[in-house]
Amino acid sequence: LMKVWQSAGYQLQVHFLCPTQLGWPNRSPRVYIVATQGPLPLGQDPDRTRCCALKDLVCVYDADAARREGLCVEPEVAAAYRAAIAIVDVDDSHAVAACFGASYGRAITKAGSYVATEYGLRRFSPREVANILGFPSNFALPDHLPPRRLWQLLGNSLSLPAVSHIMQFTRV
Repeated sequence: LMKVWQSAGYQLQVHFLCPTQLGWPNRSPRVYIVATQGPLPLGQDPDRTRCCALKDLVCVYDADAARREGLCVEPEVAAAYRAAIAIVDVDDSHAVAACFGASYGRAITKAGSYVATEYGLRRFSPREVANILGFPSNFALPDHLPPRRLWQLLGNSLSLPAVSHIMQFTRV
């Protein structure tokens, strides 16, 4: 693909970027390619200062609310997969959530992180996943869709802070 773009006269910049490089508590490394037929713009290196803590992006759920929302992980499932899943303590100022896949809420492993609570493990709510991906608080999720469908829609989304950083390379 890059050879095709270059043969068509495009100048290319390749960026390997993870939101954690921007101080965002989400591990989701991606490759971004900026292609232009004009001169390549110069951007700034990522600001590596911490933008926010994971705790600032999650909601407070008591055990009953988490159960009602379908967020709780059954204790036997948590015990069986404990060594294979990413568990975060949101009170840890260095906590980082793993990339959320479209299978979050359906698959147990390799789909995203889980929150350690006093009542066991719980999934991040769809609103929390949107927050972690950098969607603004006024971004409305459809309230008629169940969490599993919302996780599917949000899964594998790009990090908005990372895209915002890359967009500076599109301005001349």
